[in-house]
Amino acid sequence: GTSIDNPFAGIFDGQGHAISGIYINSSSSNLQGLFAYVGDNDGDCQIKNFTLNHSYIHGKDNTGSIVAAQRQKATFENLTSNAVIEGTIKVGGIIGEVHATVDGTTITNCTFNGSINATGNNSGGMIGLTSGNGTNGNFTITLNNCTFGQDGSITGTQAGVMIGGIGAAQNAV
Repeated sequence: GTSIDNPFAGIFDGQGHAISGIYINSSSSNLQGLFAYVGDNDGDCQIKNFTLNHSYIHGKDNTGSIVAAQRQKATFENLTSNAVIEGTIKVGGIIGEVHATVDGTTITNCTFNGSINATGNNSGGMIGLTSGNGTNGNFTITLNNCTFGQDGSITGTQAGVMIGGIGAAQNAV
């Protein structure tokens, strides 16, 4: 999907294949990734079963190798990224930002082995930032068997930022 009003809400099953050679160099544009927006209230959105190799994604805010921004519910499983990711804020190895008002996002068997360079705040090996306003101001994301690989790296240039191997969180349980 291209906007919060029109997210990808279907099923993308890579069936174990590899996607290679994605090159996005748009340092002044937000929402850069293989998918810009994904998710729906019903939880029918699924992205699964592929590897991203030999790719470079450079955006501004909300930049991730697989997904720039996820809204509401979605399922991510069996994904591996070996990409180079650059951005300003909300930069994630797999997902730039997970923003939800409902519980139900699951991330299972995902690995990031690439590199991240964020010039602002909120970057993480799996998710750049989690945010939202669910029940009592919180929501739940479930991560199962997710790894920030041995060859992965994260660098940030702003002091006092949230940088983590899995992700940076705000208003999350």
